[in-house]
Amino acid sequence: MITNIEWINEKQGLLFFNHNLRDQEYAKIVGELLINGQPRKFYLSPASLLDCAEVSGFFEENEGIVFALSKDIIPSHIAEEENFYLAGDINQWLSNGHDEKWRLKHIIIQEKLYFILKILKSELPECFQFKFVTGNWEWLPLPDYSRNSVIARPGIANLEYRASKTGQHILQFTLENDCFDLRNSSEMIYKNEKIKIDDSRLLFSKYSDEKLGAWIEKNKTFFALFAPRALFVEVCWKKNLNESFRCFPMIRSQNGIWQITVEENLKEQYYMFRLKNKINNDEVCTEVLDPYAKTTINSQGPGIIVEEKFIKHHFNPPAQEKLIIYECHVRDLIANFSNITPQEKLEFNGLKKFIESNYLQDLGINAIELQPIQEFDNEKKEDYHWGYMPVNYFSPASAYGSDPANGTQIEEFRDLVKTCHDNNLAVILDVVYNHVGDPNHLYKIDPQYYFRTNHDGNLLNFSGCGNDLRTESPMVQKMIVDSLIHFVQTYDVDGFRFDLAELIGLNFLDNVRRCLQKIKPSIIMIAEPWSFRGYVGHDLKKTDLQGWNDEFRDFLKSYILGNGNREGIEYFLRGSLTFRSKFPAQSINYLSSHDDFCWLDMITENINHDGFMPTLVDIRRTHMALAILLLSLGVPMLGEGIELLHSKRGVHNTYQRGDLNALDYSRALEYPLTSKYIQQLIHFRKNLQLFCLNNCPSMEYIQIIPSEEKNSAILALFNGTREYGSKQVILAINPYFSRAHFKIPFANNFTQIADTFSFSPETRATYIWTDDILKLPPLSCGIWSNREAFV
Repeated sequence: MITNIEWINEKQGLLFFNHNLRDQEYAKIVGELLINGQPRKFYLSPASLLDCAEVSGFFEENEGIVFALSKDIIPSHIAEEENFYLAGDINQWLSNGHDEKWRLKHIIIQEKLYFILKILKSELPECFQFKFVTGNWEWLPLPDYSRNSVIARPGIANLEYRASKTGQHILQFTLENDCFDLRNSSEMIYKNEKIKIDDSRLLFSKYSDEKLGAWIEKNKTFFALFAPRALFVEVCWKKNLNESFRCFPMIRSQNGIWQITVEENLKEQYYMFRLKNKINNDEVCTEVLDPYAKTTINSQGPGIIVEEKFIKHHFNPPAQEKLIIYECHVRDLIANFSNITPQEKLEFNGLKKFIESNYLQDLGINAIELQPIQEFDNEKKEDYHWGYMPVNYFSPASAYGSDPANGTQIEEFRDLVKTCHDNNLAVILDVVYNHVGDPNHLYKIDPQYYFRTNHDGNLLNFSGCGNDLRTESPMVQKMIVDSLIHFVQTYDVDGFRFDLAELIGLNFLDNVRRCLQKIKPSIIMIAEPWSFRGYVGHDLKKTDLQGWNDEFRDFLKSYILGNGNREGIEYFLRGSLTFRSKFPAQSINYLSSHDDFCWLDMITENINHDGFMPTLVDIRRTHMALAILLLSLGVPMLGEGIELLHSKRGVHNTYQRGDLNALDYSRALEYPLTSKYIQQLIHFRKNLQLFCLNNCPSMEYIQIIPSEEKNSAILALFNGTREYGSKQVILAINPYFSRAHFKIPFANNFTQIADTFSFSPETRATYIWTDDILKLPPLSCGIWSNREAFV
């Protein structure tokens, strides 16, 4: 019985049977191969040992089973690793540690590197699960085309060895005179059963490094679109929006790219692609916006042909450990800001004016993290949108341009970035490469290539937004890299925060980081390490990416409400080292972000999470949290408006509520202490540098003194080992409604410089510290420094 048939290239494919074939069975196999319903001549042969290894992880040879790991499937971040082991049921998954008996030896086969281990078949059980693992206990991922993968438990897949399927159950078929074209259908008739031949492995192998999109060179205009299974593609352009399109057929190359060269300069003309695809045996014509369009009049298109301009001199942002990030939305900052016109309050131009006001710089911010500004699926310009439903990865959002029909968003976004740089602000873009919005132009081009699907062909939805971009497809990876390079080279963007990075893949993003560093060595790369599929926050330490630390956020909320523990606050003050981060700056610490409740609504004493009128307890807790955030090792990120004690009136998800997200600057007059306190904390952090470490300090760098009450109130001495010079700082926190006491023998060496509300000697409270006992009031924090650190 045949269990599967697949193409591995345009001439050859593999047949999988449910058991090893004996010679007499092999001789009797007769089938008919059909392409578009027409029979084609082919011949059968045993599958090569390497083909067996590629799809199974092992093959049978001379009464032995050879377990084989191809160098090609080893992730790039461990490409130099030389020690790989076989782990599985047969050795209790190496539970007693790495044993040389199970280490794979390297060998060159047909000019390719493999790691192999040969075991006598007679020594193996009939069936067991296995996997390959490095000497550092990193489990290797399974190839997409593995045919013996099994789900051990949710989220965990292993390979399976069966004595009845050791390679002789796989045959290779080869076309005699023809080549298979992905645009065609194919089946094999075997024992009166028609079996569809799977072409996905061939489809996903398609790749070309050729330039894509529309561009102008030497007064000629070039168009190129990757559409590997399109039956027909034409490009259409026009000079004016009210004209009809002129359309011209494009030519398809073997790698699935359709191209045409026009012998004229089509600068500033409008264009679209028209395709004919076969869907469920029906030919369907559709019109799509170029995925590589550098600008578009709206989410539907058309795109606009532009001549690209590259930045000659790149801005050098602060070192990653010195970043003070402010997450914000283009319109939230300017909706209620003075001296900006109603029209500008919708646009990049308005945000440029806001940056020129020095509001953020006065707080001490040196980097803004903008919610998505790549073209998204709003219907009208004035519609409020968070931007997390992108439809094009190269065009700045038309909704933020003053005249999108003329592509002004290009120069206006460039001017915005330059203004930020002129005011010493780095620009980090929140980018969404895990799903797309509507209209889904990529789906119209090739749904299977661009999106993850289940066995029934239905779209997967671990993004929670209707689809998951298939980021393992080579040309999807190329599109992602090309678009990031575009924003660095064209706009001088300083970095990116990757939404739902678990769906994109940390290894791929770490490769992207290395690629972008060749263009801009200071590039900032931040991952949101989760999705509805899984969580990879603890895998960040295997990369050099920075990552949003949601565990810091969740713990700080619990701790400030009096429900934390001493071990937790000690761990997060130290930058989440060892368990989550391999260097302090890898952890992006934050209290809240655009998602879910804002900070004040999350911790308020008021009912229904409505922090609009915060209590004194709310404010004290907020200031304690800010002191922890801004003095912890790692990189602090402030959610927009926390300096104003911003509230979203208890609404959990405000992705379409511009009225609730817009900052109310009059609150600065109602709650002036919070903004000033943040400003002073940031100034203190920047001037001492004890909190801005990139290298890992010793575990004793921060020394924790527990309270006499033995609860989670703590006193933290920074640089207790003096490994970073003679300056030392104490931070004491008491999240309880009762006084905390700390026994400290070196009180005379330190001077108090801040309480819960102020750094000013005229307004701050002086805490009692006598007879080596510090008495910290309820819901309070304090900061002390020795003479060397006094600011």
